[in-house]
Amino acid sequence: MLHDITNEMVKLMGNTLFQKLIEEVKVASFYALLADERDRSNNEQLVVCLRWVDGSFNVYEEPIGLFQVQETTVATLF
Repeated sequence: MLHDITNEMVKLMGNTLFQKLIEEVKVASFYALLADERDRSNNEQLVVCLRWVDGSFNVYEEPIGLFQVQETTVATLF
């Protein structure tokens, strides 16, 4: 039961951080969504990142997801 509470708290903190990240990107001068596939120890993985530039031309990049995929075809990754 304690692990359920801990998992819920971690999920809530992650959601809060993600919402703050989205707010920063919304006011950015420029932004991009990046996706890259990787093969780590025979496991195909997809990494998704947000990159943005603020009004002072500072560049930021944050990973927002790491997903294991069955194959790396365009249709699957899309």
